Amino acid sequence: MSLASIAIPAVAQGQPVPVIGLATGVNLLTGERPARKNINDLQAAGGPAWDLYILGLSEMQNASESDPLSYFQIAGIHGRPFIPWNGVENTTAAPFNGFCPHGNTPFTAWHRPFMALYEQTLGDHVQVLASQYNDSSSAAYKAAAESFRAPFWDWAADYRLPASVMEQLITVNGPHGTVDIPNPLYSYRWQQFPLSSDPNYFPEDGRTDCYGWNETKRQPDSNGKDQYNIVNGNLAGIAGLKDAVYRVFTAAKAYETMASTEDQGPSFENLHNDVHQAISTIMAWSDYSAFDPIFFLHHANVDRLFAMWQAINYNNTYQTQSRAMGELFHTGKTVAAMATFGYTYPEIDDWSLSREGTRKAVITQVNQLYGNGANGTSSSAQQRRGGRANRSLRLRHRQQQQQQQQQDHATKEYFAQISVERAELQLPCTIFVMLGDDKAGQMSLLSMPMSGTTHAEVPLTRALGRVLASDTAAAPATSAASAIKNNALISDAKFVASTLSQLFRVEIRKADGSTIPVDSVPSLSIQVESRDVVAASRIEEFPKYGAATRLPGVGLGKLARRDADTRLR
Repeated sequence: MSLASIAIPAVAQGQPVPVIGLATGVNLLTGERPARKNINDLQAAGGPAWDLYILGLSEMQNASESDPLSYFQIAGIHGRPFIPWNGVENTTAAPFNGFCPHGNTPFTAWHRPFMALYEQTLGDHVQVLASQYNDSSSAAYKAAAESFRAPFWDWAADYRLPASVMEQLITVNGPHGTVDIPNPLYSYRWQQFPLSSDPNYFPEDGRTDCYGWNETKRQPDSNGKDQYNIVNGNLAGIAGLKDAVYRVFTAAKAYETMASTEDQGPSFENLHNDVHQAISTIMAWSDYSAFDPIFFLHHANVDRLFAMWQAINYNNTYQTQSRAMGELFHTGKTVAAMATFGYTYPEIDDWSLSREGTRKAVITQVNQLYGNGANGTSSSAQQRRGGRANRSLRLRHRQQQQQQQQQDHATKEYFAQISVERAELQLPCTIFVMLGDDKAGQMSLLSMPMSGTTHAEVPLTRALGRVLASDTAAAPATSAASAIKNNALISDAKFVASTLSQLFRVEIRKADGSTIPVDSVPSLSIQVESRDVVAASRIEEFPKYGAATRLPGVGLGKLARRDADTRLR
């Protein structure tokens, strides 16, 4: 059975489209809002919510590409085609990149209204669909439509691509029975093809990996078949991804540091870039990436991390420095609150709890999901385990704390601070920090912007532990004894500096896997530092970091000693 075409009212010529998100399902008395859910949980639950999401996204993608509210036009706001949308030209902050000012700006704020526009348009399709179920399930579908919100993919808790994005066909229950349809999460199919037939929209710029096929691709082989084993391998290869997310939550205290790669320190944007680059093909090119349906799952998660950070740092929820920034009819202040757009996330209850109560509850969730010993299950699964899981977690946390106290109340962690001028690189590319043959971490740079100094912080402690563990594996000692020895060695900054001076190196790779010589990038600078870390005494608290101490003789470029610069080249 084929699904009948579902009509959404067209936007009148010249009539502005307000970007307001969804108001359905919001409790006007308490302020409670429907939550965006983990895509894996949404699929596992199935039923009306899943059916409406898949069917609604399919209808949105099938809308005429000339419709301002079509998937094509909304995705195109992010980059190509560089045409006006909703009567507005692209931002002067990004004259060659659509409306999106990626790079050295607090991108988290810009993407919030962009996601809200996508969600409200998708929600319109969902509402129309729900009204067409006339059997005994009608009430359930209407209720699901009222609470509908776009899902997210938590790539830090589980890096693997969701199963739902890898199947070409999908079976759902439509208004008139079961239907098999092309999976709208698998790809977006271009309605006008080839794209390069209109050079004003999609010029011949050599990016045939983006528009050489009639649908979006993820690491395709020569026949256009997506190679998901490579994508998942790339995602698994983002060393320390969960650690890096935890580090942003625990150490980034300034909004600008958390939200942008312009400042030195841990940022969500750098991790956002790593995931884009790992999926590659469409996702690696900023001016094409929003056409891949996984883009919106990815950015819902980035917004979720942003929202959780805001809940923890509730007195610092928008940028305070003056910077060039594109705006989708909003400013940093108007997008600071999720309530403006009518949604929340499973980890955030900011209507029944005080701001401090919300802060503690979110910190607890962050410690569960991303702290030491986190098991990587989804947030809702964590919640289902309830009190027993929390008691177990608290016991484990106390045990970890006791171990910390036995080590003079502090351990050491190590980080690489990276700085580079984008104009010296062939974008997109990735800078890998290596310890011998072990990939310790990376800094991914997308295709836009083409110039500007970019920073990233890479955690090194876990990679150091792996190297030390491999060195002591042959010793006739118990695993516990080896762990104690490794912890003692990691706490010895002089020993670590000596080890790193022998193992630390850098690789730069383009999107096609070919290398860029390190000595062709004179601005590339890497400084390795250590920090004393005191573990938190409560599950609703974060560890505390001491001042940074630079490791001599380790690193690259102007941030490190000249002999290290010469050696690594």
